[in-house]
Amino acid sequence: MMGRSNLGFVLGLLLAGVLIFFGVKALGEGYYLLVAFYILQYVVLATAWNILGGYGGYVNFGSACFFAIGAYSTVFFNKALAIQQLKTLDLGVVTLGASHLPYLVLPGAIVLGSLLAGLVGLCTGYLTLRLRGVFFSISTLALAVVAQTLVLNWSFVGGARGAYVMKPTQVAG
Repeated sequence: MMGRSNLGFVLGLLLAGVLIFFGVKALGEGYYLLVAFYILQYVVLATAWNILGGYGGYVNFGSACFFAIGAYSTVFFNKALAIQQLKTLDLGVVTLGASHLPYLVLPGAIVLGSLLAGLVGLCTGYLTLRLRGVFFSISTLALAVVAQTLVLNWSFVGGARGAYVMKPTQVAG
């Protein structure tokens, strides 16, 4: 059960998020949204480092690897779902085309990318959390090096150039 102080904190965060979202949209510039996105990325990575390193006592060098898996798979799923959306889907009773579900592509891709990164993290954690001390750190460092080498040399994800993202659809306005 959520206490009174926790409920107030959650509602305050929700209100702040809504105000920031509509405040950025009112300014009409994408720069502030981009800066907020970069700040949010670093907050998420710092929180992951704090939870595993600060509370768990593990020095983890693989956090960026899971972040990259989530980001690259989100881009891949976004492209795949957008291509699938361009085809019409005949359900027998109703035929859905490209104009029916335009705002579900990116959220669906984000959910799928998050699930894939979580699954890889679960499998990696199953293997590496049995290790202690420096051996855990070395194994997560090896994971980060393997992921970096794979991303830089695999043409499927764009190699050293990176993945190209499709222009997002307009949200709330």
